Amino acid sequence: MGYDIVESSAPVGEYSEKWLSIQTNEEMPLSALNRQLLVLRTGFRTFFKDYTDEDFQLMQSLWYEVFKHIPEELFSEAISRFICTERKGFPPSIGQIVGCVEQIVKER
Repeated sequence: MGYDIVESSAPVGEYSEKWLSIQTNEEMPLSALNRQLLVLRTGFRTFFKDYTDEDFQLMQSLWYEVFKHIPEELFSEAISRFICTERKGFPPSIGQIVGCVEQIVKER
C-alpha cells in the first residue's frame, strides 16, 4: 500500500499544547503510517470497500501531515486501542486517534 504523498494546501488547524508536547522532531517513516492504515483498511473492510487509490492517497496525505511527528509505537498503540474498543463498526476519525494518543500518554 505504498502511495505517493499528495501535497495539501489546506491548513491542518491549531494544535493544542498537549498535542504539540507529544510530538517529536523525528518523522515517523511513511511505511509505518502505511502499515497502520492497512490495519484500518483490513479492520473496517466494509467501510473502505468503495475507496479508490486516489481516496487512499488523500487519506494517507492528511493522516501523515497530522501524525508524522508522533512516535511510531504510540501511533500503533492508539490504532490498536481504537480497534479493540470501537463497538459501532466505523473507522476512526483523525480526532479520535489524537484522543487515543493523548489518553495513552496521560496513562504513562
